[in-house]
Parts: sequence; structure tokens; C-alpha cells
Amino acid sequence: MIEAAVRVLLVDDEESLRQPLANWLGREYGYRVEMAGSGLEALNCLATQSTCFDVVLLDYLLPPPYTGLTLMEEIKHRCSEAQTAFIIFTGWGLDPQVGVNALKAGAYRYLAKPFDREELAILIQSIVETRRTRAKLEATFREKAWLESLFEVSQLVNSTLKLDQVLDLILDALKQVVAYDSATIQHITPEGLQVVACRGFPEPRHLIGRVFPPSEAYPNYWVWQTKQPRIEADMQVTYQTERVRGWLGVPLIYRGEAIGVITLDSQTPDFYNQDNARLATIFANQSAIAIENARLFSETQHRLDDLDRIHQASQVIVSHLDVHQVLREVIALTAEVVGSDNTSVVLVDEMGRLVDSVETFTAAYQTVPPLHERARPDGKTRQVLTSGEPFIATRVDESGDHNPYLLEIGVASYIGLPLKAKRKVVGVLFAHSFVGNAFSVERIALLTTFANQAAVAIENARLYDREFRRAETLRALLRVQQEVTRNITTQSKVLLDKIAYTACQVTGADCAVIYPYLAETNKYDLANLAAFGLYGELTHQDKQRLAQGGGVSSLVLREGRIIIFDAAQDDPRLLQHSFIQRERIEAFVGVRLEATTPVGILFVSYRRPHAWAEDELALIDLFASQAAVAIFNARLFGRTNEKLARKVTELHTVGEINRHITATLDLDEMLPLILNKAMELVNVSNGMLQLVDEATGELVIKLCHGPLLIPQERTRLKLGQGVTGKAALEKRSLIVPDVTQSPWREIYREFRPNVRSELAVPLLTGQQCLGVLNFEHTQPGYFNEDQGEIIEALANQAAIAIQNAQRYNELAQTKGNLDAAEAVAWIGLFGSSWAHSVTQKTAAARNYLAVLADHLPPNEDAQNLLGRVEDVLRAIQEINPITQPLPDKPRMTTKLDLDSALQEQIPRWCRTSPQVKLALDLRCHGLRTHIDKEWLDVAMEKLINNALKAMPTGGQLKISSRPRRSGIEVQIIDTGTGLPDEVQPYFLEKQVPQKFTSGSGIGVLIAKIIFRAFGGSLKLLWSGRQRGTALEITLPASPTTGTHPIVKSSFVETDL
Repeated sequence: MIEAAVRVLLVDDEESLRQPLANWLGREYGYRVEMAGSGLEALNCLATQSTCFDVVLLDYLLPPPYTGLTLMEEIKHRCSEAQTAFIIFTGWGLDPQVGVNALKAGAYRYLAKPFDREELAILIQSIVETRRTRAKLEATFREKAWLESLFEVSQLVNSTLKLDQVLDLILDALKQVVAYDSATIQHITPEGLQVVACRGFPEPRHLIGRVFPPSEAYPNYWVWQTKQPRIEADMQVTYQTERVRGWLGVPLIYRGEAIGVITLDSQTPDFYNQDNARLATIFANQSAIAIENARLFSETQHRLDDLDRIHQASQVIVSHLDVHQVLREVIALTAEVVGSDNTSVVLVDEMGRLVDSVETFTAAYQTVPPLHERARPDGKTRQVLTSGEPFIATRVDESGDHNPYLLEIGVASYIGLPLKAKRKVVGVLFAHSFVGNAFSVERIALLTTFANQAAVAIENARLYDREFRRAETLRALLRVQQEVTRNITTQSKVLLDKIAYTACQVTGADCAVIYPYLAETNKYDLANLAAFGLYGELTHQDKQRLAQGGGVSSLVLREGRIIIFDAAQDDPRLLQHSFIQRERIEAFVGVRLEATTPVGILFVSYRRPHAWAEDELALIDLFASQAAVAIFNARLFGRTNEKLARKVTELHTVGEINRHITATLDLDEMLPLILNKAMELVNVSNGMLQLVDEATGELVIKLCHGPLLIPQERTRLKLGQGVTGKAALEKRSLIVPDVTQSPWREIYREFRPNVRSELAVPLLTGQQCLGVLNFEHTQPGYFNEDQGEIIEALANQAAIAIQNAQRYNELAQTKGNLDAAEAVAWIGLFGSSWAHSVTQKTAAARNYLAVLADHLPPNEDAQNLLGRVEDVLRAIQEINPITQPLPDKPRMTTKLDLDSALQEQIPRWCRTSPQVKLALDLRCHGLRTHIDKEWLDVAMEKLINNALKAMPTGGQLKISSRPRRSGIEVQIIDTGTGLPDEVQPYFLEKQVPQKFTSGSGIGVLIAKIIFRAFGGSLKLLWSGRQRGTALEITLPASPTTGTHPIVKSSFVETDL
């Protein structure tokens, strides 16, 4: 960001000083200088300015009525000391009391005329830089406090999966982040934004459930539509509200989609600013994830409850054999399951005619004819009967083709479900509601299962009425049906064995076999094969896979039913089958078991020729239907139970993972945790985590688990390269069933042998991709959408945690650089007064030594003591003071002979480490650079001391210099312990955490800042425990030195 020019107010009644000084400050330093010749002119000038001046230069003596000090007090009433600094100068000379008065009154510095212009300009710059540095530090600490607060709040919000509690926690925690007088959480629905939670309103129960229609006239709708925060300074002015003044709205974003908004109200106008909006947006992103997790958990629990209610309802409806009693139970239980206002059932006979109906009546239905009488020939009842498919009307109005009676009584939505039994529709189940969109598509599968159970119950009751003379047979059939509907488990063998047994008992057949069939794999379900009356056990060799040719089973699957009265007469080839030979079968019926798709085959057989009657065939069809329902229910129950259990487990696991990864801000600790937990979720041994390098825009492999290491030259991928690069570029998950098949084989980058399937999930925060989680498996088609969804949920949490950790690291790096910069500034400020003070004090000390030498007795101990004191004074004087502050750019007037400076100082610094061998290889004799010698000494001494500390037991320190094009290169190489691996990422970039080393790394940061100020650089060449450490310094050479001379090496090797 470009910083604003320094603004200076110069107040002096001497035109000869005022005008030239203002012109010079503006021309040489780019300062914006306003001038005034008196106190009144200065105050008038200040009144015309929109902001305060950075620095005010005041003459101590001004024309009445103001003096320099009284004018300073007047200006301070208008601009605080944090905004404006004062420098007072006068021609009175060095009067101590004048300086004391000025400083006591609040002046930053006092200068006596005539003063050095350069000194004044540097003093102004020092004031401004110090204030800017302090402002940056304050912003950094404030940002850190915000992030820590958001981190604590996100943990609190994710502490429960109950939706109501989550919403309450969000509103409570939000107030800790951004203040408000009232607030709402609004969720998007087809009708608009609906208020689901609120705080601070007089009557919240009247607000909950309110829907804001989709209109740009509402600011909350604009926030949802644009996915951007919005601030309204004064709602009374813009929207004529009564109690709300300041307003802030932020979107709830989940997986890139806006699922709602959070609105904050204040009774104070202009209450919210961009910082509030940014914090609220970050908080809303966390809240959106928590809301969606709670909603998914609630839906899962709701589905489990629905299954339980349907199971219980099925038990109830099959417990009656009176048709009307069954119908009443069906409509009563339907109303309970779906929450309908009116429920009805209409039945048809075998000719498809509407013959009966039962429904719940309310006052609105008193004048309405029965359903089987009011149904239209081409209406929805006939549509469901003909198609056999469910029908949903989400909204009933005159524009749709609906029965006029529905409009008359105020029905707003309804659903019609076919009642299917024995592969045909026997009736229709209707549920009506006075509320629009009351029935969801997601619940059709569950309701269809219930409708099928109801249809079976209804048909059983009707069959019982028709076949009273075969009561015992039907009782046996009913017992089977009760078993089917009561005992829904994943294992259907027990029920199928009972069905095979009952079929033989009812028809008098000798044996029966049921083969459950898996259409998706074209195989038999060997674990649930059922039989009754066989001579031997069923063999599986012939049933591993259905033959595509002329087998009896495959023929039944194709045709639907086969009837054999006498195998010897009808088809002698059947007698050649091993099963028929072993069981001596002569007559049989084979029926395909269906539940939307083929689910098995039922064979009922005689060991003698048999003439099958129609009623026997009807009974066998009914047994087949029961067996199909038993198989279908067992599989549906198994799939649903398994999926729900898996979802609950996965959601719980994701919650646990989220708590773990949000418990640390250490990226090195966080990344292995994310990858390991994600690999556990999808049960793979090959996984990889890549992060985007912001500098190059490439994907960089940070972690890799598996049997094969990634070669160094392949650790980077450009966006769009490979499967992970494509996922990162398109910001979406990719499931690759087989990397060897087109189109994936053209883009797949092989890292491990034998990989067939791959899952790549980007780590997204909003529209920014931070990296990719990648998983590989040797089995084709291993990964599915469910795995992708659960990893996406984890990736969303992980991306936020990674971003927080990266921001924390950036803040730590910024703090280290600011600490080093502040240290450099203090070195300059301290050094400016060092030379004078040290010279004075050491001179006085030498005088005292001369007096002592004259009066002490001439003994050896006294003389030795005087000699040591003299050595101390000499060492103090050898310290080079800082006489000038660190410049913004190299001083072209400074031309330092670098080799001579190094030759002079380095041996002196190394005297404290006599065990280290020093080798100087200086080859830049005569080359000069623009660096100030005192700043060179500060930087080099810190680097030399670090190297000496790394060699406590001895070693070699080599300092070399070489000419390089337009510069000079200096290398510092030690044979010390080297930098630990965990320290190297921090070296020269930011402060080193104390857990890794006793040093902070501030010294090398100070050296880096000094060399950079003089147009140079400092970098790490290499470091290792067996190699020591090598640093390289580059500095520009002075153009006046000409081309680099070819000089002899000034090589010195000494034992210190």
C-alpha cells in the first residue's frame, strides 16, 4: 500500500527562514508543507484542514498574542499528541531552561538556530516512522485478538448437533464478536428468507417463522443473492424503520452456496464498519457449517424416527382382516406419519373400477362426496392407478389440473401413492394438507414402502373375505405376512424358509426353493437361499453366476413364470438337470419375485405329474409376492440402516476431527492430523495433502502416506495438471473410477504403481483453494459419492483451520520483522548520543587514572590493576557508535573499503573465542560500497557472534569476499552444529519459537534489515548438523571503483 505524504505545518515569523526551508523539505523529501507567519495564521490554516498535521515546526518566539508554547497548547486541544508531534526551535542559543520548558510542555524535540536541515528532515522522518510502526503493531495485536476470539467462538458453536441449541449458541457467541441490540438468523426457503432464530426483539415468538419474500427491496435478500456483506448506516433514513438505525447483514455460505443470512441491528446510526463486516463474515462461515451439520443430524434422526413409525404402522395394519378396519388404520397411521389434514384411500376391483373409499372427515368435507364418487375419469386418481407412480402437488391453485372440490375446501398441497399388490395397483392413498409444499420428495421412498405394506394388508383382507372357505390356508398365509412385516432384518433366510414351508403346506407340494437374486451383480444371494422338503442340501456350484443360456432359473427371470405339468411330456430336456434328477422333480411352477426389479425366484415342485389349478397358481403368486416383500424389505432395511449408521458415525467422526484440528494453530501439527483422519474415514493406505504456493500458484506436496516416496522434482504441480490440479483449478471434488481409462489416463500423474481409482477433494474457503486432499486405491471404482461428501465436510473444516494457522504464522512473521525493525530504530536513536557521552566519560576516567598513578605506591599489584582499567577504557572506545539513523536508501556519498573494514574488525570480535580458527579470504581490495561502517559493524558482529556460539568446542570460521558483476559477495561459513531442521523455515523470516531453540532469531533479522537498507541482501546457503552453516551477503559496489580489479587474495589464517 502507498503511504500518504508527510504533512508539516511550519510556523515562523522570519520569511527568510520559512520559505526556503519549506521549499527544501518539499523538494528533497516530498513533504507537504503549509506555512504560517503567526499563531493566528497557523490556527486559521489548521481550521481549513480535514485532518491534523503529522509534525508542527514552531518558533519559540512568535508575534503576539501567541508564543511557541501557547500555540502548541492551543493546537493540542484540536489534535492529540498521538496525531501530531511538535519540534520547537529558536535563535536564543543553547539556554537549558528554554529546552526544559519546551519538552515539559510536550515538544518532541528542541533545536537551536541555526540548525542542520538534514538533521531536521531525518528527525521528522523518525517521528513519522515510529508512529507508523506503532500503528502497525497495534493493528497486528488487534487482529490476533480477533482471531483468538473467533477460534474460541467456533469451538463453542460446534459443541452440539442439536439445531435449536446451535442457533442459540450462534446468537450468544456472535455478541462476543460483534455487538448488537437485536439479531436474526434467516434460512432460505422456496418462499424466501425465513427467520429461524432471533435475539433482542420485544416479542420474538411473533418474529420466528416470518418469511421475507425474494425481493431486492429487502437488504437481507440482497445479501443472500450476492453472497456479500452489507452495511446500512441508518435504516430510518433508507427504509423508514422505527427502532433500527445501524444495520449489518452477512451471508451464511456452505459449500459455496448461500443457505441464509445473519442480520445485526443497532439503535445507533453508523454503528457498523468494514472490520465488523469482516469479523461477522468469518463467524458466519463457521456458523453455516455448524447449522448444516446440525440440520443433517436432525434429518438423519428424523428418518430413523420415520422408519420406526412405519415399522410400527405396518405391524398395526396387518393385524386386521376386516377391509374397512384396515383402511381406517391405514389413513389414521398415514396422517400420523406425514402430518396430513385429511387422508383417504380409494380401492379398485380387478376390472379397475373404483368400488370403495375411506377418508378422515373434517368440517370442510361435510358437503364433499366420497372420493370414489367424486374422482374424475381423467383426474389424478386415475393417473396414479394407470401409471403406478406417486404424484405430488406442491401447490394447488386454479392454474393446475386439480379436482374442483380441493379448491373449494382450501387444500393447498397433496400427495397420491399407489397401493401395489401382486404386481398391480389395487388402490390409491391420498394425503391432503391446507399448507402449501407440505410433502417433500425425499420422503416418497419411505411412504411408498408404507403404501406397499398397506396395499398388501388391504389385499389380504379382501382375499380373506373372498376365500373364507380356505380359512386355514389364509391364516397360514397371514402368519407369513406378519412375519415378513414384523421381522424386518438384514437376513431374510428365516422368513423365506417359512414361506417355502407354508407354500408346500397350502398347495400340498413336495418341496419348494427360493433363490434370492442380486440384479446389480447378476448373482444369487447365497447366504439367504431357502428351501423345504429337499432330499439333499442345496449346492452352490451351479449358482455362483446365472448362465446366460438355457438354464431354468435364467428362463424364469426372463419370462416371469414357467408352469410344468409333466416334465417328461412337456420338455424331456429338463430331466437332464442335476437338481431335477436328484430331487426327482416331475412338475413345478417357477415364479419371478419382483419388487420394482427382480429380487429372486420361487420354485414350488411335485415329485409326480400335477395339473396346476388357477387357485393354486394364485396362491403361489401370493407367496411369491410375500417372498419378494420379505427380500425387498430386508435389503431396504439393511441399506437404509447401514447408510444411516454410517452417516451418523461419519458425522460424529467429522465432529471429532474438527475439534482436534481446531485445537491447534501449529500447521506442522495440523496437516498430519487432517490427512491421517481423512484416510481413516475412507479406509485407504495411500493419501496425499497438497497446498497451494501463493507465490507460484503451484500445488506443493506437503504430506504423502503410502509405500512409495514422491521424487523431489515431482513435488509441484501447476493448477490443471493431474487429477489434483484439475480439482484445485475447478474448485470441485473429482472421483476417478479408473485412472487407466479415458479421459482420465490423459491427465493422471502416476505417483504409485497399481493405482486404479482416485478421489481428489479441494480445500476451499469461499472461492479460494488452499490445497487438495488426494486418496488412491488399487481397486477400480473404490470411491463413491458418500465418501466424497464426508471428505468435503472434513475439507471445509480443515481449510478454515489451515487458513487460520497460516494467518497466525503470517502474524508471527510480521511481529518478528516489526520487532527487528524497532530494534534497529532504537540502535540508531541510542547511537546518536553514544559518541559524545563515551568520549567525555573515558577522558574523565583517564584523568582519574593519572592522578591515581601519581599517588599509588609503586608496587606490582597496583600497576597491574591500573593496566586492566586502561584496557577496559580502550575497549569501550573501540565500540563504534551509531552516528546516523538507518537510511531509506543507500547514501551515495558513503564509500567504504569493505575488505579493510572486515580486516580491522573481525579478528577483534573473535578474541573471545580462542578455540576457534579464523580464516580470512578477502579478494575485494580497493572495491568500495555505500554502507555506513557503524551499521556494517552492527550487522557483521551479530552474525559473527552467532557463528562463534555454534562452535563452543572449537572449529573453523571462514570469512571470504569476492567481486560479483556490480556488487560484492561476502560468505560466512562455520563448522558449528548447524541449524535444526525445525528452525530453518523460521530463519531469516520470523522469530523462532522458544520450543525449538534458546535464541529468538531477532539478531539475524536485524542484520537482514540493515543490509537491505543499503541495497544488499542476506540469505542462507546451507546448514546441517554435520556441515555447519553458510551465509551469503551481497552489497552493491560503488560505481566510482570502476571494473573489478584482479587482486591477490588477502588470505589470513589464525588461531584465535
